[in-house]
Amino acid sequence: MLIKKVLIYGEGPTDVGTVDPYGNWSQGCIVRLLQKINPQISLEFIKPPHKKEITQINTLKKKGQPRLEGHAKIIQKLFIYAGMHEMKYDIIAYYGDTDRETGTRNSEVQARSASRDAYNEAVSAFSFLRINGIPIIPLRMLESWLLSDPEAFLKAFNRRVTLPGRPELLWGDRHNPNSDFPKNKLQKILESIGQSASRETFCEIVENINIDTMEKNCPISFPPFIEKAQELLR
Repeated sequence: MLIKKVLIYGEGPTDVGTVDPYGNWSQGCIVRLLQKINPQISLEFIKPPHKKEITQINTLKKKGQPRLEGHAKIIQKLFIYAGMHEMKYDIIAYYGDTDRETGTRNSEVQARSASRDAYNEAVSAFSFLRINGIPIIPLRMLESWLLSDPEAFLKAFNRRVTLPGRPELLWGDRHNPNSDFPKNKLQKILESIGQSASRETFCEIVENINIDTMEKNCPISFPPFIEKAQELLR
C-alpha cells in the first residue's frame, strides 16, 4: 500500500486535535476526513505544532517576493517551521476558517467571494513555496460542513435529525445560543439527541458522513477541497 506523509495544521482541538505536554496527539475530525478520501492510500500524519510555535515565527519579505497575507502567511510560517525541524512530508494539509465576523450575515454572492478569496490565499502560498498542499477552508467554519449529512447522525448516534438545507450560509450571533451561528446550531442539534460538541463527537460524525452528500450540500467551499485532496491522495 502506498504511504504518504502529511504535515497537518489547524486551529483547534476539534479540527486537527490536540497534542498534550507529553507529545500524545488526540486526532481531530479533519484527520478522519482525509483518511476517508482514498482507502487505498495509507496516510502517515505528522503531529501538528502548537499554534504559538507558528505565530511566533517571523517572516521577512524579500525583494520580488509576493506579499503573503491571511491563510497564506500562516502556511508560510508552517513551511518555515517544518524546515527548522527537518520534517519530511509529501503533503501539507492546512485547515482554516473563512468568516470570523460574528453576528454578521452577508449575501450568497459575498459568501462565495469570501470563500474563493480565502481558498486562493492558501493556494498562492502552496504555489509560491512549491509544495503539494491541500487547503481545507470551510465556509464558514467546520460546523458548517458537519451539518451537511443527516444520515451521519443516524449512523453515529442512532437518532434522526433535521439539518438546515444550506449549512454554509448559516450565520448569527455567537453569543446567542438560539442563533444560526454554526457552532450554536450544531450544539443545539446535538443536545436534542443527548450529545454535545466535542472532538470525539465530531470524529463520529465524520466517520459516518458521506463525501458526496457533503459536496452536494456544501457546494461553495467543499468542492475545491475535495478536488485537490483527491488529486493529491491518489
